[in-house]
Amino acid sequence: SPKEAVCSAVLVLGLADPMAAVIGYRWGRIRLRNDKSLIGSSAFFVTGLLVVFSYLSFFTDMGVYSALAVGAVTALAGTVAELFSGRIDDNLLVPVVCALLMLPLL
Repeated sequence: SPKEAVCSAVLVLGLADPMAAVIGYRWGRIRLRNDKSLIGSSAFFVTGLLVVFSYLSFFTDMGVYSALAVGAVTALAGTVAELFSGRIDDNLLVPVVCALLMLPLL
């Protein structure tokens, strides 16, 4: 995989997953699936979007709008993967899904 895809996937896992856990535990009232909350999943998406957008904007030659689009798609995929990660650990599933999804986008 390209370095950009792997680094973005690891950053999503390392920052968005803990942010979702903290925010969801503290303020999550509406439960969605697998004991995940709506606010926690929203925090995962926003954090993932910001992390991927920032990484692609600062460390690659990708344009701002392209980085925003790739960040949104990657964050959405990571959020869905985390939400539906039943028997498979989300720490394995989220970076794999994010990296694989980014391959055609880069």
